[in-house]
Amino acid sequence: MATKLFLSHAHDEADLALSFANWLERAFSSPVEVICTSRPDHRVEAMVTEGIVKHLRDSKAVLSLLTPESIRGPWMYYEMGAAHALELGFFPCLARGLRFSDSPPQAREYQGVELYSADSVAKLVRALADRLQLGLADTIDAEAIAHRLS
Repeated sequence: MATKLFLSHAHDEADLALSFANWLERAFSSPVEVICTSRPDHRVEAMVTEGIVKHLRDSKAVLSLLTPESIRGPWMYYEMGAAHALELGFFPCLARGLRFSDSPPQAREYQGVELYSADSVAKLVRALADRLQLGLADTIDAEAIAHRLS
């Protein structure tokens, strides 16, 4: 059975979130499924809060794709708080120019990463692998996803 990770993201940044989710699933040698509500099979239509909580409960960790756009919406904060309340591993993933100095205070309390270099992307993958006891893929194209996220 795959380890599930929940990827919190702004709806308007679905393409970026899908690219990141697909890349993450290939970064590990262990089976990983990234729950991304922009995927048709993970979409939440009715009872949004209940659907999000179910996805969170099914997950071992939450990655929050934080961008200048996403921090303006309320859902990111809801999902951050729910991850904390459910005692899930929480990893802020800063992209599209957002820096920790400009991020919400909630994000600064956790082991997060500004995803602007291959080294920082590799750091995130290693942290996830360590926390969740996942094997790493033989090769990880961290440079390509770092370029896409910046």
